[in-house]
Amino acid sequence: MNESKDLKKIQEFVTRLKSTNSTNDKIDIIKEYKDDYLINQVLKYTYSPFKQFHLTSTTVKKNKKLESKIGYNDLFYLLDALSKRTITGHDAIQYTKGYIAAMEDWQKDLIFCILDKNLKTRTGADLINKAIPKCVPTFKVALANSYDKQKSKVDFNEQTWFASQKLDGVRCLAIVDENGTCNFYSRQGKTFDTLDVLKNEIESLNLCNVVFDGEICIVDDKGVEDFQGIMKEIKRKDHTIKNPKYKVFDYLMLEEFDNQVSERTLSDRLTTFNMIYSEFVSFYCPYSIDKLEQWKVKSEEHFQELAELATKNNWEGLMLRKDCEYKGKRSNDLLKVKKFFDEEYIVKSIETSTHRIIVDGLEVEEEMLSNVVIEHKGCDVGVGSGFDQTERRMYFKNPELIIGKTITVQYFEETLNQDGCHSLRFPVVKHVYDGVRTT
Repeated sequence: MNESKDLKKIQEFVTRLKSTNSTNDKIDIIKEYKDDYLINQVLKYTYSPFKQFHLTSTTVKKNKKLESKIGYNDLFYLLDALSKRTITGHDAIQYTKGYIAAMEDWQKDLIFCILDKNLKTRTGADLINKAIPKCVPTFKVALANSYDKQKSKVDFNEQTWFASQKLDGVRCLAIVDENGTCNFYSRQGKTFDTLDVLKNEIESLNLCNVVFDGEICIVDDKGVEDFQGIMKEIKRKDHTIKNPKYKVFDYLMLEEFDNQVSERTLSDRLTTFNMIYSEFVSFYCPYSIDKLEQWKVKSEEHFQELAELATKNNWEGLMLRKDCEYKGKRSNDLLKVKKFFDEEYIVKSIETSTHRIIVDGLEVEEEMLSNVVIEHKGCDVGVGSGFDQTERRMYFKNPELIIGKTITVQYFEETLNQDGCHSLRFPVVKHVYDGVRTT
């Protein structure tokens, strides 16, 4: 690179983009440079999410006492060294200062704009790629909509959906390139540099051109995620998380991810991952990588069972994934089922019914509690979940132990029944209090 000549050319290009506010004009200007290697490189290095320099102009400017180091006389060599973390910390600052030391002010400002990944032209990757297709790699991941707003369009009988635990971790994509090198990215395309333990294990699998999609968690001995813990550690400087748990829920080829759409359905992708997991991952990465369990939802009733499972285990909620191609955008193919609500009620009465149970190896019929009746917004609502067999027997024989008592009911959402009365969806009794609570 002829630094002086090339920087002047880059500056002229930037000045032209700044001269207009018209999107179409900007696209036309960029199109003129579609075969210009230098300008294409500048655009890639500035706007690619895969090029992170771990250094900003502010950091360089405020460390005035650090002396310059001479070692780089080519912009892209310097940027590569920063991106690959060949130089870090004070070295990164000093070599950058050394590169710009003899430059004019406008040249330094231009370098700082590239370093900050913003040429200040009101131009982004999407606009650039309209002018020069695939010039800048984009980083777009599948994002969820709210189940609450889309539930009328979900049909578990006509559509195939998979449900899984809503994790309490940090979204993380592990991208393994053609050389088998693994790097980690947030949902926004920012790099994570604290996952060397996981990096070494994934690279030991000898995979190429693949993408793992999941969440990084820190879990306790009982497998419970510590959200605050992972948030404290994931972005620490000069730090390696000792015990990361990577819970994977999707697996793509890199080409599929780059194209932001996959022709393979979720079940096809999971089949591939399950094979890799059983043959390689479980052997080489037994402690750091987990396969997130996903259940095929068989019916509305099955969904209710899974909702109750989420409640029982105190999960954040559920995720629903439609069995279709991967889409690198927010869509109704991925739905977030919100956390359940808690509310306290007075038990008005009970309902009983005959239950078939096993006693001494034989199936017998026994009358016991089926539901407690509560009042919700002036309407009677029956709640039958949350009791074990012993409790159902006890409250049948001694109804005074629960009638008139305060109970906590956890439910998914408020609904209207066929008569227009208020009701609760997926209600579960979580606790029965000895007396009427006053606080």
